[in-house]
Amino acid sequence: MVKELIKNIMKDKTFLKNSMFVLIANTISNGVLFLNNIIISGMLEPSLFGSYKTTLYLFTLLPGLLDLGMMHTFPKFIAEYKKNKKSRIGSLVLWFINLRLISFVILILTLFVFKNQIADVFYHNNTLEPLIQVGIFVVFCSFFLFLRSIAIGYENFSLFSISTIISSLTFGVFGVVAAYKTGPVGVVFIYGLSSLLGSLIYLPFILKQKLFERKAKYDVKKIFIGYSLPIYIIYIPYSLGLSITPVLSIFFPQELIGYFSFAFMFYFAGSIIPSTISAVLFPQISRLKGENKNSEIKKGLKRALIIYSLLTFVGIIFVLLFSKMFLETFAPRYMPGLFMFKIITILGLLLGYFTIAISYYSALAKFKQTAILTVVENLILFIVCYFLLATF
Repeated sequence: MVKELIKNIMKDKTFLKNSMFVLIANTISNGVLFLNNIIISGMLEPSLFGSYKTTLYLFTLLPGLLDLGMMHTFPKFIAEYKKNKKSRIGSLVLWFINLRLISFVILILTLFVFKNQIADVFYHNNTLEPLIQVGIFVVFCSFFLFLRSIAIGYENFSLFSISTIISSLTFGVFGVVAAYKTGPVGVVFIYGLSSLLGSLIYLPFILKQKLFERKAKYDVKKIFIGYSLPIYIIYIPYSLGLSITPVLSIFFPQELIGYFSFAFMFYFAGSIIPSTISAVLFPQISRLKGENKNSEIKKGLKRALIIYSLLTFVGIIFVLLFSKMFLETFAPRYMPGLFMFKIITILGLLLGYFTIAISYYSALAKFKQTAILTVVENLILFIVCYFLLATF
């Protein structure tokens, strides 16, 4: 039975190839960012490290809340349209870009007006206003993230991998230099620049598709109302779950947030694998749905879960065996958080099943299942993280 399952997995060479592209890119990216965080956490005292992480989480969350479903709409419908309805892609993209432009202009102006109040609420210190200013720059750079979603819709995972690696290496190297020279303000600024660079790498490929030279007139608002808004509402709890650091910073001092942020970044390390599989699975399921290949859809999910289960088992064993040695060697200051380190990293792996299932149901536009899974996943995340922070 196992041999038969492995044989079925190997038949889908495209899925395996794309998964490997994304896995390698995400592994390199997260490895670089992880090392970057370790170095920066050693250079900054816990309170400054907490302020730095709060800024990154907050000002990457806000653009996400203005996404309005675009990041899921582009991969789904571009994947469906690229064979038989190419002329619809240009109209779809242009409509959402105009909506995104209006939303971001309003957000940036609002942040400038209330920057003092934001500093008081999240940092409990209005002298950290420069962090708000560079945070606004990060919001501006985030506007161009829609270019990545277009490339994913075309299933160009090699370009996705290149962009991810270049962006992470840029931030990994120059972020450390900025931390040494200017502290958290410089690091956040470099993060924005590296994000912008990573997005602009997609531009030549997208321009070659000549999206706007063949626009079909059809009602994009139906897609927005029927798919984009529902999927956006469903993913709001997911976005808020990832924003737990700035939310907790409202109630706890930045020094405590610094210790927590160090541990919490291992949650994202644990989620590399499910995020990789989901990034490949989503457009594949969307394409199969558009081609009415329902039998292949379930096989695709089954292959993804088998691959993930094998990798998760290895990951949990690795965390249990080597966590203590890792902290003793690279981050002795955070040894008191060893238990938190293990729990959060393993939690990232276990909740990966939710991530894959959410991606699967999202591609099928099954909003009820997606909503339930998203709420349950983030409820677990909030309860565990709050408990760990309260007992730290």
